Amino acid sequence: MEEGARRRGGSEKAADGSEQPAEAGVGLKKEIGLVSACGIIVVLLTWVNCASVRWATRVQDVFTAGKLLALALIIIMGIVQICKGQYYWLEPRHAFEAFAPVDVGTVALAFLQGSFAYGGWNFLNYVTEELVDPYRNLPRAIFISIPLVTFVYVFANVAYVTAMSPQELLASNAVAVTFGEKLLGVMAWIMPISVALSTFGGVNGSLFTSSRLFFAGAREGHLPSLLAMIHMQRCTPIPALLFTCLSTLLMLVTSDIYTLINYVGFINYLFYGVTVAGQIVLRWRQPHMARPIKVSLFFPVLYLLFWAFLLLFSLWSEPVVCGVGLAILLSGAPVYGLGVAWRRKPPALHAGLAAVTRVAQKLCGVVYPEMEPPDPERPEQLEPMSERTERGEGASGGREAKERARRERREKDVKERADGERRRRERGASGRREAKARARREQREKDVKERVDRERRRREGREAKARARRERREKDVKERVDRERRRREGREAKARARRERREKDVKERVDRERRRREGREAKARARRERREKDVKERVDRERRRREGREAKVRARHEQREKDVKERVDRERRRREGREAKARARRERREKDVKERVDRERRRRERRERGEARRERREKDVKERVDRERRRREGREAKVRARHEQREKDVKERVDRERRRREGREAKARARRERREKDVKERVDRERRRRERRQRGEGASEARAEGERREGASGRREAKARARRERRETAPPCRRGGSTIASGPPRVPWRQSWGHSGSTRPPSTWPPTSAMSSCCRSFCRAPRSGRRRAPPSRATCRGSPGATGAPIRATAPW
Repeated sequence: MEEGARRRGGSEKAADGSEQPAEAGVGLKKEIGLVSACGIIVVLLTWVNCASVRWATRVQDVFTAGKLLALALIIIMGIVQICKGQYYWLEPRHAFEAFAPVDVGTVALAFLQGSFAYGGWNFLNYVTEELVDPYRNLPRAIFISIPLVTFVYVFANVAYVTAMSPQELLASNAVAVTFGEKLLGVMAWIMPISVALSTFGGVNGSLFTSSRLFFAGAREGHLPSLLAMIHMQRCTPIPALLFTCLSTLLMLVTSDIYTLINYVGFINYLFYGVTVAGQIVLRWRQPHMARPIKVSLFFPVLYLLFWAFLLLFSLWSEPVVCGVGLAILLSGAPVYGLGVAWRRKPPALHAGLAAVTRVAQKLCGVVYPEMEPPDPERPEQLEPMSERTERGEGASGGREAKERARRERREKDVKERADGERRRRERGASGRREAKARARREQREKDVKERVDRERRRREGREAKARARRERREKDVKERVDRERRRREGREAKARARRERREKDVKERVDRERRRREGREAKARARRERREKDVKERVDRERRRREGREAKVRARHEQREKDVKERVDRERRRREGREAKARARRERREKDVKERVDRERRRRERRERGEARRERREKDVKERVDRERRRREGREAKVRARHEQREKDVKERVDRERRRREGREAKARARRERREKDVKERVDRERRRRERRQRGEGASEARAEGERREGASGRREAKARARRERRETAPPCRRGGSTIASGPPRVPWRQSWGHSGSTRPPSTWPPTSAMSSCCRSFCRAPRSGRRRAPPSRATCRGSPGATGAPIRATAPW
């Protein structure tokens, strides 16, 4: 009703012709301010991308995390609404209800517009050169992001429908903001900020990826070469980023976002389909091409079928929009013909472009990047890193083959050089000198071959000896491994028998304990069910009382609003009656004034006593008319001011009544929430008591399991092991024997050093004078329950009176 009143007021003001230009000016100022803010944000993000790739990725990570948190909040609120029973529009009979005529064309257009939200799956291909190990990380990122985005967006839309009807969704310019105003209350400011953060991150991602697209196109020669340059220190494509920023600012000219989405969506899907079809053609014509990332042809064919359905029916339903998109697409054909296809350009044009490129290079500080093209003779450079790693695992085993290949190449080179020398000599001068030279050459060749044969025989003898040593070592290792395996199997068989006996005993104890626990759980379950039934009954009683109170409060509010509306209508009718009376008096006064003017004019015409007297009378009449008009306008202004004051008082009374009603509702809601919170706390306390009881029963089972695993023999073994470790980790002064100066400790070296298979006795300890301060501090440690652990490896030096030679002692710890 307030909206209708505002519209009526706006129409009355427009009829007067005084307020319509002001409102138009305010709307134009708002639109200009919004466009200016968007332009500033685009320029700021362009500067960040020009400054550092790391900054751009950090900004993207931060704002993507903020967007996901906001969507998670929306999904949680939607789940809460569903738990409350607010799922009217999710029921099948309402969810599939059509509000407009449905045909295949509108369905295809809906797919085209809805796919804009999921259109980021292909942007990661633009930044393949920025990725680390792209052949592994690119598919992984796509396979993770597409299900995640689909899950989040679908459940966010489900959450929207729990609080808003489809008509409200279509009428809202910012669905998340409207959702927050309906459910978040005083915290509704979170949603506008989240929408702004999401838009900020989306613009940053588009700048980051689209600039790489222009960069790659310029590198292939389809755009000016300036766009293929990067900064000398920052390594960022600054010209491509500036070009992307300029094209983005040009898109701010239009205000119809849906038309722009239709244009962009149609053109994007047209290129997507052509690209996928090209992949199928390449798979057919060049089946042996190196393909680091390869998928089944089923997915491209399925995508092409969906693509054909989408584009054909979009053209049928929106021929004008799709035709404009095709016109925009075909507008690039002349540019391609002039810039790429036209090879023989005039030298003056080349010189001008080169001058512009040099000036831009100096301004931006950019140069061509140094690229290392892949070697066509080494197709493994185009293979995934995982395949190269698997193929290179046998590199250590193929060193001998490589060495043999190098030797064969050297022998081949020696033979080729000898053959070439021989052929050159045969083509030279003849005679005795040539014969002697030929003999010398043949002798040299014979000597070279003998040296090569001797070197080959020596190398083969060394390889045979090395092979024999390697085989002997492998045989010894296998024998040791077999002995160790047989010992381990014997120990495992004994341990298995002991473990089975213990497990049998433990199972019997566990069965007895389980039967007792089940009896206790049955009793506890019965008590718990009785308590939960009591809690539910109390909650139901409290809910019925609350609903009764809310119905009474709602009836009072409706009665008050009805009284206020009646008072406003009475006041409006009184004001209209007063205005009608004032209008009638004003018309009578104007009629009297006209009659007096006519009488005066007739008298003036009858007398005709002169022009000066007539002018004075007319002037007096005009002054009286003006005074009367000013008095009438003053009275009307006072009446209007009284009317406005009365309307203002009525609005204030309505606002005060609304604030009181909201305060009472807030208090009732707070009391209701406190009661629900108390009920939940009682239920949580009961649940925690039940979990503590179950945890105590689990602890008793764990103790029974520990007793099963240890047993009497296990405890004896643990004590013996602890005594052996204490003897091993004790310093020499606390082992067996009187003092360190008397020689090595009296403990048998096999037991002391903890290695039964060693054949080397321990080294003797230094005398007391050579013992380091760290050892003395350890030996003087108090005999408490916890011994301070010595360092694992210490180098002790003697005191100033000793020899000072470093002595290295390595203990088993």
